[in-house]
Amino acid sequence: MSKDGSDFKILHEFCSSADCADGAGPGFMVSGQDGNIYGTSAGGADHYGTIFRLAPSTGAYTEVVTLNGTLSLNYPTAPTIAADGTLYGLQGEALFQLNPSSGDFQEALLPFPIVNQLPSVPTSGLTIGSNGNLYGVYTIYPQLGSGVFEVAPDGNNLQLFPEYTTDRGNAGNLLLASDGNFWLAEYNNGTTGYGDIVKLSPSDGALLETVSTFTETDAAGAYPAAMIQAQDGTFWGVTQSSGKAAKGSSGDGVAFSLNAGLPPR
Repeated sequence: MSKDGSDFKILHEFCSSADCADGAGPGFMVSGQDGNIYGTSAGGADHYGTIFRLAPSTGAYTEVVTLNGTLSLNYPTAPTIAADGTLYGLQGEALFQLNPSSGDFQEALLPFPIVNQLPSVPTSGLTIGSNGNLYGVYTIYPQLGSGVFEVAPDGNNLQLFPEYTTDRGNAGNLLLASDGNFWLAEYNNGTTGYGDIVKLSPSDGALLETVSTFTETDAAGAYPAAMIQAQDGTFWGVTQSSGKAAKGSSGDGVAFSLNAGLPPR
């Protein structure tokens, strides 16, 4: 659709094939260097997810990779794209990469360690750091805290930074913003329990600032689910609940913006 909401049309309906072999429940998508859109979904022929390609010019939908659960039984996270065009993502504790131009697909199981006799697990998708390494958020199950991890693109040198919070919550997409720091919308973390936006250090994962919190009665809604940064430096995101609504109705989430004074991208 156009930016003003006009010219809306459906390009592909997921789970339109038998047994959802074409995927189901897609997540965040990225624009590839070849001009196509790439994303991941649940479902698929083996029910462990797919990596798909969508051509904006024609609407042609293609399942590029069908994940089969060889290394993990989890569904894939949304992909992130590196400077060379390679797509990276996680399927549970398995790191996958796809070269869209050659079709080369590789997987590697990441050795997330046992910490104090408890397993550590990734709980977010990946982002590319300024050094070219991959970053995400982990938790030590069944504890409530979260921290940042770093790993090389080939799956080597996994490092867990100390937890930046011991509060409950679910991490959204970790974002490397134009100020050189990581920014993160947390689904149900913070003092209110309805989510917050935090700034984290890329060098050690430390909490630098809690920028905004959400509440059940906030105009911006509650439970932020995803966030991006526009070219002018402003953050845009969506919440999954609440927000102002007409009398007799209840809010079901909103699109919000946050000007944190960051430079343009």
